[in-house]
Amino acid sequence: MKRTRRTGSRCSWCIRWTGSKRNTCIPAVQRRIFGPTDRLGEQLKATPLIPNNDDLPTSPGSNEVARASSWMGALGFVTAYGEGSIAGPVSQAPVGLNGSTTNRFRLLRGEGVVSLGNTAISFGQAEMWWGTGYFSSLSQGDNAQTFPALRVQNVHPSHLPLFLRYLGPYRFQAYFGQLDHDRKYSRPWLSGQMVSFKPLPSLEFGLFHSVMFGGRFNDNYGWSGLIGRATGLSTGSGAQGNTNSQAGLYGRFILTGFRNISLYQEVNGEDNLTLEVPKIGRLLPFAAPSLKGGIDIPRLTADGRTTAHFEYSLLSQRYSFHSDSLYWTYKDRLMGDPIGPNGTSYEFQIGRWFHDTRKVNLDVFLTARDPELVVPHRNTETSEGFAIETFQSPNPIPGINSLGELRALAAFEWVHDLNTIPGNNSFRVAVQLTGAINPHFSFAWH
Repeated sequence: MKRTRRTGSRCSWCIRWTGSKRNTCIPAVQRRIFGPTDRLGEQLKATPLIPNNDDLPTSPGSNEVARASSWMGALGFVTAYGEGSIAGPVSQAPVGLNGSTTNRFRLLRGEGVVSLGNTAISFGQAEMWWGTGYFSSLSQGDNAQTFPALRVQNVHPSHLPLFLRYLGPYRFQAYFGQLDHDRKYSRPWLSGQMVSFKPLPSLEFGLFHSVMFGGRFNDNYGWSGLIGRATGLSTGSGAQGNTNSQAGLYGRFILTGFRNISLYQEVNGEDNLTLEVPKIGRLLPFAAPSLKGGIDIPRLTADGRTTAHFEYSLLSQRYSFHSDSLYWTYKDRLMGDPIGPNGTSYEFQIGRWFHDTRKVNLDVFLTARDPELVVPHRNTETSEGFAIETFQSPNPIPGINSLGELRALAAFEWVHDLNTIPGNNSFRVAVQLTGAINPHFSFAWH
């Protein structure tokens, strides 16, 4: 499920238990793995039932998480903000990559921002969520850790000049960053751009593009080759260095006469050479298309207290992967949709507000992942489950100048033929309790 972004200090306590039907007495975490392992040798993993959470470190059993954030500004145009976390079980170091342990201390977000008129230029680690996805993102999301990058974006919606003003107000963002070293081409570059327009109050559409290139032994080009790849205008040849591009478009239409029901559709493609035909377009969005769409009903009942949401994902067999190490992951986690390549998912949520401050959501989800075509003796992995979440909107805490928030989540999932291995069944449970406090205090220096 998509994690609701919150500010201020927060603490959460989580228990996760998984076991197989063949041996239900031994708790164990069986993670989903992704990728054509017969050719790439990669074992990319997912955290059960806790996606889109900045890849906070977890281990079997109870996990405790403390997060704190703050910001400061100076001179009217310079701002710095950050959010750090301490996560994992208290009794031991949390599980890391390939059976190792990992540091429980993480910098989740941290940037320095300079505002020049309506343009913000920042450097650091920032959460990204591109597109219209509600439960997950096709392109850039927060399933993996944040990566360091230089970013440029407009602060408020703007208008293009001349006749392009008829496209309506637009928002844009561009970034240029670097990924991890744990891959064949160590520390490749990653560059992307996104622009969205709203020509009508009920219509919004956008386009996005990202390209991964370079890295050790994959950078036989000069400055012109670097600029051409970073902008996507000239990606060169494989002899100079391989690249992997993603591009796509989305649209959202609001039925203002029907309780503001919102319909959205998104397509994302990659330039992989696959057997999937036909290609959608020539340059946008390349081949290997993945689809995501849904419907959002903000007022299901006449009193406006009941909401509903449905979303589906249909991902290409080569979603997020490439013929070399230029795959869309950061530190072993998929950067987009956590269901992974060759997967489908359907999720339905219905929620109800009580007493104006408390909401209860019920999610029901179904997923399926087909095996790679080149892997014999494998079955389609299927799963079904549901989650119950309740949260309270921030309320003043008596006696102190602060806002408090409480949240609880319980999720259950039944997985059949996990990782497409016949008979590898699993039952998963996750319970999460979260409390947050946002103190209202400030310090000014003159």
